[in-house]
Amino acid sequence: MRLVGIREGRRVDVAVQIGDRVTPLAEVGDFYADLDHWLRQARRTETGLLPVSHVHLAPPVPPSARVVCIGLNYRAHAAEGGFTPPEHPTVFGRWVASLTAGGTPAPVPAGEPGLDWEGEVAAVVGRRLTDADQASAAAAVLGYAAFNDLTARTAQKLTVPAPGLAVYTPSAHPGARLPHT
Repeated sequence: MRLVGIREGRRVDVAVQIGDRVTPLAEVGDFYADLDHWLRQARRTETGLLPVSHVHLAPPVPPSARVVCIGLNYRAHAAEGGFTPPEHPTVFGRWVASLTAGGTPAPVPAGEPGLDWEGEVAAVVGRRLTDADQASAAAAVLGYAAFNDLTARTAQKLTVPAPGLAVYTPSAHPGARLPHT
């Protein structure tokens, strides 16, 4: 089963793709709010209603999602970048707004001399997890996807993390509060 996002204006629906056709299931937030129901609907879908060529593909990811990336996660990758392999992989976040759908153009900064393309594997976690053990975490994986990670290395090297904040940790949990204004 292949799930895709389709965009109509500001709305993104999750759809099931069968061949070159798609059938919309639900708005992306509703899909994840009642995941089991919508997955049953997707499994029952036998034919697509709309040609893929007639829709605008979008990542099937809600705006509230957290995209957590793992870097330097194997020795050869660290070595090719001239890094000493860390004791633990580096962890960083990616904004949902920076994602594009497969087969759609990816915006590239004009004149970026250090554009790096990396093939990655994305594990899509479909359920909220807190203090999960390994079995619960594995059970929460909705699926896997090819992920073409584009990085503007020149711009990345201009970024200097604050001491002690070299990873996404402060934003990993909803601990920062913004008072009402």
